[in-house]
Amino acid sequence: MITEYQQKLRERYIGAPVMTVPEPWQPVFDRRTPIGGLLGIGFAVHPDSGNDLVMVVSSDGHGLFDAVTGEKIARDRDPDPETSTPDAHPDLTCPGLGPITGTQVRIAGLFGGGLHTTTPDGWSMDVVSPEWPHDRIILSADGGSHRGPAGGAWWHVFHSDYSELRAAGFSPPGLTLAVATSSDLTLWTRQQVSFRTDNPAAVPAWTGIRQGGDELLRWIGVVVVPGLLDLVQVGGSPFGEVREERGQALAKVGDLVLDPRGDLRVVRTHDHSVAFQLP
Repeated sequence: MITEYQQKLRERYIGAPVMTVPEPWQPVFDRRTPIGGLLGIGFAVHPDSGNDLVMVVSSDGHGLFDAVTGEKIARDRDPDPETSTPDAHPDLTCPGLGPITGTQVRIAGLFGGGLHTTTPDGWSMDVVSPEWPHDRIILSADGGSHRGPAGGAWWHVFHSDYSELRAAGFSPPGLTLAVATSSDLTLWTRQQVSFRTDNPAAVPAWTGIRQGGDELLRWIGVVVVPGLLDLVQVGGSPFGEVREERGQALAKVGDLVLDPRGDLRVVRTHDHSVAFQLP
């Protein structure tokens, strides 16, 4: 037996219609892209443009999509049987194709695994099933609390009432949201990760923007309030290659701020947020 709260929550999800994603999210395709026998998907980064890529593993082979343009940029209809599905590898990976040949891509789907459920700037994604086995995808900007009516701070963006849900989640940089079912792929994208605040004492200092070619820069940003430092993000391109730098920086959280020489000093009340290029 479920509680009164659980019943109200169930009714809230069931009563919410499928909605258009809110700004700044935009659909990549005009409609769901049919992919019969889809088994799983994974994210990678284009080595030239820095765009998110989505690798699709299906019973028909492997495919690679540009998550910004929607273009199918590579196809392998006859992958090596020994590595054609992620369950052949302990890390649930499959070999990349096209521009990411030579890399291993983690695949989430029928055989397990998962995608990111949050972004660096506070968006979250949840799979709810008030009418199991039909799954709903909830996109929210309130930390996943889903308070208030749909369309305020949370949105019902996908209802898998016709096929089995395989995987759903964000790309590591938080610029793409993907939903894969056993029969199709749906993608949404945005151009940047933005840190916003209603607190005038805190000033966002970093915004990760897609850039291409030789102009790719690595930036670190700090939000400073008097006497307090909040390290919000370390970004770069490819975005996934800077996790080590982020981890090292997070280990230094305290009343400190990085200066251009790479040294550390105490944050004073007159200090401002800083951003600089990492070597």
